[in-house]
Amino acid sequence: MLAGVLEVSFSGTLQLQPMLDLSTQSGHLLGSLAETMIAGMRDNGPLLHAPVAMANLGSALTDLVV
Repeated sequence: MLAGVLEVSFSGTLQLQPMLDLSTQSGHLLGSLAETMIAGMRDNGPLLHAPVAMANLGSALTDLVV
């Protein structure tokens, strides 16, 4: 999935910094998306039964991070 986002082949590890500033617009969007995914999976939630929706949300999260 990452290779498709970066449009190059990739192997190894990413050296991402574990920083997220929720006061920025992009940080707020990333936090909201993560909260939505968590809520949708909690207690056998609907996202666990919707693989296409889960894949799309995961893809959106990856696009925001990369």
